[in-house]
Amino acid sequence: IVGFASMLVEEEDREERQGYIVIMQENTELLLQLISDILDLSKIEAGTLDFNMGYLNIRDFCEDILCGYEIKEDKPVPVVLASGLPDYRIYTDKKRLMQV
Repeated sequence: IVGFASMLVEEEDREERQGYIVIMQENTELLLQLISDILDLSKIEAGTLDFNMGYLNIRDFCEDILCGYEIKEDKPVPVVLASGLPDYRIYTDKKRLMQV
């Protein structure tokens, strides 16, 4: 992130700058997720991990996951969601399920 920020300051080409910004955003999100996961591991070890339980529609959850993959440009494996999925709901912590 720091390296791309330095390159961004020096780059004059608008398209190149935009590319650096996109890379910085993606890496920032990955870094934040990594920090969050490390904090969660610490909470697990301390026995203080909280769960925010609620009902979750499985079909909607799968569609959200699929939308996240559709944004990515280089998809090594195609992801397809079957049409006509039943409207099932489960009682879970959506954030923890997303981590899996």
